Amino acid sequence: MRSVKAEVGRTFTERYQDTSTRPSGPALIPLITTYSSSLGSLLSGLKANFEGARADCDALRGCRLISAYRRNKNLKDLLVHTKLKDNSVRAREAPRMSELGANLGRALRPTTKNAVYAVRCRACHKLYVGETRHEISLRIKQHLYRINNGYGTSVLYLHFKLHGPENLQSLGLESSGSWTTAQRQAAERRWIHRLKTIDPTGLNEKYQ
Repeated sequence: MRSVKAEVGRTFTERYQDTSTRPSGPALIPLITTYSSSLGSLLSGLKANFEGARADCDALRGCRLISAYRRNKNLKDLLVHTKLKDNSVRAREAPRMSELGANLGRALRPTTKNAVYAVRCRACHKLYVGETRHEISLRIKQHLYRINNGYGTSVLYLHFKLHGPENLQSLGLESSGSWTTAQRQAAERRWIHRLKTIDPTGLNEKYQ
């Protein structure tokens, strides 16, 4: 504590040795932390100790310690802003749907919404078929986030924990702006049947 007082005192003395540059009113020392219910007693203790330090240190007598909380990250922050290793979802996508082993034409754009998509493993070529009402790229980011952070126990997540997320490719299969949730899920089932992606030949779970 003595070394802290000495360092703070030296800093303030050097900064404000010229009284013409000294700010008017008490100098504020901010203490910013991420909110936690357990921090209340800690902050109270710090403020109490600071009051004791003010009494022993001339440079701190005109100062005031204030505390503030920064916003915690929410689920949207974690998912939407997740950084990929190559910082590109497009780089993980197969360039043509024919790579899936069927003559299916051109891939959908990563920004396509209300779509059925496929995930392919580069290492073993197994496929997973999924559906989303959001952009395909966002859904792939969600998959990668769960894989990289060890969440999930499904066939898909366990497979890429073993083979590595760098082997994950994604591809849009079909979309319609007018699909309802039920219609989109029906399209997903058709693609699962067409590409035979039920475990063990693919990475989809059996229908419930």
